[in-house]
Amino acid sequence: MIKSVIIAGIFSYPDGVAASSRMRNLALGFAQNGVAVKVICLYQGSDITKHEAQVDLFKGYEIPYYAITQFSKETSNIFVRILNRIKFYSSINNLVKSITYSASGTSDELIFLYGRSYTFLSKIIKCKNKLDLKSKLVFDIVEPPRTKVSKIEYLFHPFVWESSLIFKFNFFRNFDACTFISYSLKEAYVNQVRQAIIVPSILHLSPVEEPNKMDGVSLNIGYVGALLEKDFPGLLYKVGEQLELAGKNFELSILGRFENFAVGRAWKKKFDNSIFSSKIKYYSNPSDVEIKSILEQINFIVLFRKPEFLQQFTFPTRVVEMLAENKLIIINSFGDFKKYFKNGYNSICIEENEVSKIDSIITDFLQVNKYNEVLSNSLKLFNNEFNPKINAGKILKAFSVEESLLKK
Repeated sequence: MIKSVIIAGIFSYPDGVAASSRMRNLALGFAQNGVAVKVICLYQGSDITKHEAQVDLFKGYEIPYYAITQFSKETSNIFVRILNRIKFYSSINNLVKSITYSASGTSDELIFLYGRSYTFLSKIIKCKNKLDLKSKLVFDIVEPPRTKVSKIEYLFHPFVWESSLIFKFNFFRNFDACTFISYSLKEAYVNQVRQAIIVPSILHLSPVEEPNKMDGVSLNIGYVGALLEKDFPGLLYKVGEQLELAGKNFELSILGRFENFAVGRAWKKKFDNSIFSSKIKYYSNPSDVEIKSILEQINFIVLFRKPEFLQQFTFPTRVVEMLAENKLIIINSFGDFKKYFKNGYNSICIEENEVSKIDSIITDFLQVNKYNEVLSNSLKLFNNEFNPKINAGKILKAFSVEESLLKK
């Protein structure tokens, strides 16, 4: 039976990008399961008190954390980049020492590791063996290895080659278990691990407000993102085009950092020249508060993923964030989306070759009863499959009986 958990690795805490959000939510999930939790991270994140919702969620749970270092956020200067890389590798030893020093080394302790660095992970394994620590090691696998890498990427991003190393030499056997963010990842590597556990993108939710009332006519669609190719903007474009050709009364709100990327600006230009350009509202680089306010006027949220090899292994955090907005999701049936979303039950699922039928597909969901029924099921999905307490509980349960370690 696990009594304490150390969440440790290469991420910022308590705030930051997707990695810090995943670790923060898991930390709270473990705490809600009644185990003692501490966090040891490489980077110092911003102050969590800036996010009132997160502060409320953490009330009553004491989760101490320690950050090893801070890095310059300057990304345009190559010399700063190189210095950051040198600082990263010099900080790895301190990170490993801090983890092993904080560990009790008993069999009722779990060390949950995040970070695709062969240097970091191999040092942890060596220290565990050298010190004869009985702690259980779990490694969180959230992305597959890159298939195409340029020399520039090797220079700017050492993790590219470091991450490729951990997928070789049967490396995953060194851990008592591995968690996988998607079923596709698990299926690809299940034969290389001692025990596999699915932990998708997760999010804690404050009480959800009532959804907007449907009038049976208006179709308010929102898209949150940067119009990058992985978000499949081509499919979003086709949806808008077909709704316009069908004479549908609709409005499309595009929110995100699309002005920050060349591909995003190119897609914005294409949307501006479309036959439905008058139906589009743009919100460039909105704050979290602004996004929340804008989405209050929206009934449907579009979230697509482009059918590509690497994309099938991922599970976007944005999916869960959008479910939390209490709006009906329009999604394409690809990758792990198929495991969770069912058309007409908890979402609207469309395929690229079905876009010409989007008018008839979506009309049924403008009915108030149908909309609320599907929305209710999508909230059940959110509160169960993507709940941190439930997913942290799955990890703890895997070690509740010693014999379970023998299972895959």
